[in-house]
Amino acid sequence: MLKPRHHLDAGLVAIRMECSGALRARSSFAVIASLFATAGAHPAPPTLCIERTEEYDSVFSTCSYGTLAFNPNRQCMNATSNCSARGVCFFGKCFCKPGSRGDFCQLTAPPPLPCREPTRAASYRRRFDSCFRHPDYGSAVIPKARWEKAQEAEALLWKESRSSDAQSGDRALGHVQFFGRYAALPVGNLGRIVELGSGQWTQTHFMLNARPDINATSITLVDPGINGYLRSGNALYKNGFLNGVPVDLHSIGAEEVPYSENETFDVVVMINCIEHTFNAFATLETAYRLLRPRGLFIFQERAVRLSENDQIYHPVRLPLHFYDWWLGLV
Repeated sequence: MLKPRHHLDAGLVAIRMECSGALRARSSFAVIASLFATAGAHPAPPTLCIERTEEYDSVFSTCSYGTLAFNPNRQCMNATSNCSARGVCFFGKCFCKPGSRGDFCQLTAPPPLPCREPTRAASYRRRFDSCFRHPDYGSAVIPKARWEKAQEAEALLWKESRSSDAQSGDRALGHVQFFGRYAALPVGNLGRIVELGSGQWTQTHFMLNARPDINATSITLVDPGINGYLRSGNALYKNGFLNGVPVDLHSIGAEEVPYSENETFDVVVMINCIEHTFNAFATLETAYRLLRPRGLFIFQERAVRLSENDQIYHPVRLPLHFYDWWLGLV
């Protein structure tokens, strides 16, 4: 099912039953960024908010995301604590940890069901990740050990798979068609591009191939697996260039991009990335904060029904209404 969405203000937007995609100008971001430009540098959050950690509960009791644009002290504060110290403040809204509910996470909810150890032998099961899932928005934060389990399973799947290669990418040709061959992009030089969750073949490569009338000044690639892709010899950027453009490589998660890079990119590409991360809140904030005012955000992600079975490969699972809310807000 594919239908146009007209409530977003610019570019090409489409929604499918399982996936949501958007190519849009950051026109509504621009005013917010300029309002906060005089407030000084946005401070980096505590380390546990942006790095892989087993301190799952501490993320919900400590962390705020999107505070460059939305003041959590005004929008998430309840009494003297942020989201009652039982939820993440994300772009001015409290997202409660499982077992809590309410606008400020001030209420106790039924405890989540326990998690079960995921295995590849039974890679799709209903109750792998129940303890991480909130009934309102799904699973957005995953402990380090569970993320590593997903990465190991995915690496084995890729090793056994013959369905993707440098000519087709990781469903990249499908994404080219989904975005209408990126016809909404302006002709000419797009400036500085960053791709979050690039993989070994990237989406940017196929985007530039589909539009030979556009180019870039530089391309930055962010993916925790980049060092491994380079060792394999399969990475399209192994010689330091992608489509003739010099590349800057960062073998880290999207959550971990330094705050010194805020508002330094003209285009942020993030396609099929969120479900592979360990913290969806931090990843989406990264996409927001890296983009310059009036830059382009090229985004596609799988949205799931929360009634669907869990799977070993993608423990972060968010529904369509979450992405609709966030894209409509920013």
